[in-house]
Amino acid sequence: MMAIPNNIAPAGALVYLVGAPGAGKSTLMAALTSRCDRATADGRIPYDVLKIHGQAVGVEMGRRRPGGFSGTDAMSMSVQRGAEQWISARPARLILGEGMRLGNMKFFQAAKNAGYDVHIVHVNPGDGIAQQQRAERGSSQNAQWVASATTRARNVADSVMKDPEMRLWLPAHDKPEKIVLSLIKAMPFLEGLGAR
Repeated sequence: MMAIPNNIAPAGALVYLVGAPGAGKSTLMAALTSRCDRATADGRIPYDVLKIHGQAVGVEMGRRRPGGFSGTDAMSMSVQRGAEQWISARPARLILGEGMRLGNMKFFQAAKNAGYDVHIVHVNPGDGIAQQQRAERGSSQNAQWVASATTRARNVADSVMKDPEMRLWLPAHDKPEKIVLSLIKAMPFLEGLGAR
């Protein structure tokens, strides 16, 4: 498992991307893990073991799916309770996730209770860019649902900001590779995962 600096909690770290539909969460996660090989782990909670040169460095929750919902949004709608139990068992020192399915304070609190340092990245390129990116991928999501999901992501970010034991990162909108570099600068334990 990847060495995590001593200033990170003994259980390790959870890094989770939240944001509006079309904000670029899946694209950013793909850039962040671009140097990793993947080994799919099946079970109640689907995840990929991330490897570099054959060495496990962490896990990414959910599934990468081209053209569809990726990350935790590829999981069952009823995954919440099982995911809380899964993270409570400390399955890896570094856990990555993105998507609305588990992008909530209940899951983040379970991670914190398990001893993880919780880092939430609010991907927020602005409503116009998110709308454009949804259109480019051919999204037919209901406008009211999109508005609700956007508000939910903002509310989660606001709640994380109020919790002194969780960290909120607000990267500037840029190319995914540049955002990855800014995240690695903020969270050095991510170095080596992405940006080939």
